[in-house]
Amino acid sequence: MDKIEPMFAGQGLSDLRVHLYQAEHSLTECDGATMMVSHILSELQVPHHRMSGMVHCRETGAVVVPHCWVKLHDDEGHRWIIDYRLRLWLGDRSDIPHGIFQPNQSFAYEGEEMPPIVLHEALILAFTTPMKLPQ
Repeated sequence: MDKIEPMFAGQGLSDLRVHLYQAEHSLTECDGATMMVSHILSELQVPHHRMSGMVHCRETGAVVVPHCWVKLHDDEGHRWIIDYRLRLWLGDRSDIPHGIFQPNQSFAYEGEEMPPIVLHEALILAFTTPMKLPQ
């Protein structure tokens, strides 16, 4: 039996990954990536919450603060997190959550909701265009 793909306001999980590719690969830290994710989800009319707070790794005791991420629910009511920058702080390892995932017992996300944001296209361009420094 095929696994049914989660849906988010009519958008499939694989569709969301495609839409959010630009945010995932942006030249930003957690705050900028989260602003881009929130902007894109708003354009897609996917309800979500832009969050700021901390992440605690229960296995190692590592704490990342401040940290930003997005939380949302699929059409069935299951909780999801979008976080493209936790590995920036804890290491690029497969056991560190990355992308669009369901919360797990190993990492505790605690924070407060940030207000919605709309980004100007020029800012998105700045977040995604590598700078060429003079030689």
